[in-house]
Amino acid sequence: MARTIAEIKKEMTDAYMSNSIIRDIYGITGDADFDSVFSPVSIESTLFYIFAATAHVIEQMFDQFKTDVEERIDANIIPTVRWYHSSALAFQYGDPLVYDPEKYQFRYSAIDEAKQLVKYVAVKDRGGSIQILVSGDEGGLPCPLTGDVLTAFKSYMNSIKIAGVILSIQSMKADDIRINATIEVDPMVINASGVRLTDGSKPVLAAINDYLK
Repeated sequence: MARTIAEIKKEMTDAYMSNSIIRDIYGITGDADFDSVFSPVSIESTLFYIFAATAHVIEQMFDQFKTDVEERIDANIIPTVRWYHSSALAFQYGDPLVYDPEKYQFRYSAIDEAKQLVKYVAVKDRGGSIQILVSGDEGGLPCPLTGDVLTAFKSYMNSIKIAGVILSIQSMKADDIRINATIEVDPMVINASGVRLTDGSKPVLAAINDYLK
């Protein structure tokens, strides 16, 4: 961020006043500052103002250049696996996409998290295609997307994807898994069936489900 003319001038005059040779030439003693020694219309003050104003303009130019570069970078999407993952989570059921001519891409006119039904995403680069597995959420657990939602999601992904990329999109019921484990618990807190004595919950089962999600 560009400094103000006053900030730049003060940095310059502070360095000027701290120079021992300058202090000897002008006979400056004690803690006198620039403004107490030189008049605002003095040659020294005028020259410092000109230099500070020039530096301020140059810093503004660099700020604008940085902004222009960042806008160019934002306009050019790099379709990584992470990009497909975040784009899938950004899907909004029932909302149409609008084309942004400045960034050459489709987007939503407004973000509405209540319409973002995709809660779980796994993306794999298969070389010739991108595999995307998605699920919704029901009771805190993954669930397949319904026909209409899945159809809308596929249309959304095919609209925002990079041209020439083949997408394989699926939403299926979660795989069954059987875990054989020995769990050690405090019998004063959890009984042999894994039930917490105080509230009847099953914390071990809940922890496993949270991990698998």
